[in-house]
Amino acid sequence: MIQRGGVFWDVLLIQLASWRWTWRAMLVGGIVVPLLVFWLFWAGSGGQLDQERIFVLATGNAILSILYAGSERVARRFAWLREGALDYLAVLPIGRSTLILATILAFTCLSVPGLVVTLVLGIALGGVTVTPATLLAIPVAGLIIWSLVAPAALIGLWSRNTEEATTIAELTTIALILGSPLLYATENMPELWQLVSRWLPSTYAVEALRLTLRGEWGWPLVLDLAVLLGLAGAALVVADRKLEWAR
Repeated sequence: MIQRGGVFWDVLLIQLASWRWTWRAMLVGGIVVPLLVFWLFWAGSGGQLDQERIFVLATGNAILSILYAGSERVARRFAWLREGALDYLAVLPIGRSTLILATILAFTCLSVPGLVVTLVLGIALGGVTVTPATLLAIPVAGLIIWSLVAPAALIGLWSRNTEEATTIAELTTIALILGSPLLYATENMPELWQLVSRWLPSTYAVEALRLTLRGEWGWPLVLDLAVLLGLAGAALVVADRKLEWAR
C-alpha cells in the first residue's frame, strides 16, 4: 500500500512538472481571460453592476477559468501522452489507473490559482458574507474542478493527435460557456436555453458554487453535486478502459 502511494506521488509530481511549459497558457486562460470578461461587462454597464450581477459574473468566471486552465490542458495532456509517452510509461511499474488519476489530480491542482482569483473577486465585490459555512466552498470547489477536468481526459484519449484534441477542447469550452448560465443567472436565460443548459456539466458546477457561497445547503445543491460526482466517476471508468496499456 505504501509502495503504491509512493508511485502515485511520483507520477503526480511528474504531471505537475508540466507547469513549466504550460503556465503562460494557464495564466492567460485561467486568470487573464476571466478577468477580462468581468471587466468588459463592468465597462459595458458604466460601472453600474449591482452586487448580485457581480456575484453571478464572478462565480461564472470561476467556472470559465477551470474550463480554460484545467479541462483544455488535461485534454491536450492525454493526447500528448498517446503520441509516444505511453510507450515509455507503460513499461514502468505504473498502473493505468494511477496514471489517469495522477494526471487529472495534477491539473485539478493547477486550476486552483485561477479559481481562487475569481472567487476572491466575487466575495470582495459581490457582497458575500464570509462565515464558517462559506469555507465549505473549498471542498465543493475541489469537487467542481475535478468533475470538469476528468471528462476532458476523454477528449484527449479519443483524439488522433494533440492538435485535434486542442481544437475539440476549445470548441467544447465555447459550447459550455455559451450554453450554461455562467455569465447570466439561470432565470434570465430564454426557456429553451435553460432546457439545453440542463444537459451541460458546467450548469451544475456553477449552480453548486453559487449555492455553496450563499450558504444554501439543500436538495438542489445535493442534486448538483450528485450529477458532478456521477459524471466524474463515469469519465474515470471510460478513460480507464480507453487508455491503451501494456498487458
